Amino acid sequence: MANLTLQNDVLLVEFPNEGSKLSFEENLYELVSYIHKKLNNYHLKIEVIVNEKTEIKKAFTIHDKLDYLKKINPVLENLIKTFDLEVKP
Repeated sequence: MANLTLQNDVLLVEFPNEGSKLSFEENLYELVSYIHKKLNNYHLKIEVIVNEKTEIKKAFTIHDKLDYLKKINPVLENLIKTFDLEVKP
């Protein structure tokens, strides 16, 4: 997901990784052309940056691992409740 900020005539688009940035930049020319025409503002520029904040989180216990999996896939919580599953260390 990109963060957008507008500073004067520069729209700053911030992506979490280089892959997202490259994907966005593939269609940047068409987007800028469309925005210029639609807003009738030919001074607007788009600047694309990458802000990779790397956080290394390690799950050591079985409960930490389960919490991590629940965060990735929230449906897991419903599965555990539906089948009355419990985690044993």
